[in-house]
Amino acid sequence: MRLARLDGDLSRGSGTKSQLNTTLESHPMNRLKQLWVSEDGVAALEYALLLAFIVVGIVATLNSIGNGIHNVYVIISGSLS
Repeated sequence: MRLARLDGDLSRGSGTKSQLNTTLESHPMNRLKQLWVSEDGVAALEYALLLAFIVVGIVATLNSIGNGIHNVYVIISGSLS
């Protein structure tokens, strides 16, 4: 809707071409397309994958530690009863 309005404003002469270009460049899909074709997009994808692997590692480690702590509490409660 916003792009159509700016285009209409341009046809009446009340807007500027730079306003339309700024609006088009700031649209989220256009930003994603720019990242997809540029080397910055490749770097962003690599960082996202690296972050995902780190998060998976942290979750697995915390899960393992949680199971270990649970087992310690089970042993302690067994020896107390």
